Amino acid sequence: MWYKFEIESRQILNDTKNQLIEDYKLKHNGEEPNEETLKQIDSASKAAGNWAYATNLAITGTTNALLFPKLLAQ
Repeated sequence: MWYKFEIESRQILNDTKNQLIEDYKLKHNGEEPNEETLKQIDSASKAAGNWAYATNLAITGTTNALLFPKLLAQ
């Protein structure tokens, strides 16, 4: 089950990075981001991916902890 969180968080990281690069290009007449801007984009993308992983883990982990003992006890 944990691999699903990793796949989703990686997808969010990639989508965020691509969107931030496209936004940068739109605001700067098609110019590619420089190295410093790419570092900032990478940092923001990683934060988005980590947030998605932690959120999925918290929600699913809590749900599983609440539901599985009740299901197994029946």
